[in-house]
Amino acid sequence: MSTTTLTHVSALSRLGHALSDDTRTRILLALRDGPARPSALAGELGVSKQVMSNQLACLRGCGPVSYTHL
Repeated sequence: MSTTTLTHVSALSRLGHALSDDTRTRILLALRDGPARPSALAGELGVSKQVMSNQLACLRGCGPVSYTHL
């Protein structure tokens, strides 16, 4: 396998992991319209701030989400 193919496989695997959890998928759908604060997302999705923090950390690690301190 070429290096490029391995890179694509790795990226798709990370994306698949991000989408494999309903809460993470709901977070990504909620972020379609733009940035949001974690506490606002937690309230909107009906999860605790701790759950939101954990799920956002996973999404940052998988690649589809980044964050900026305001």
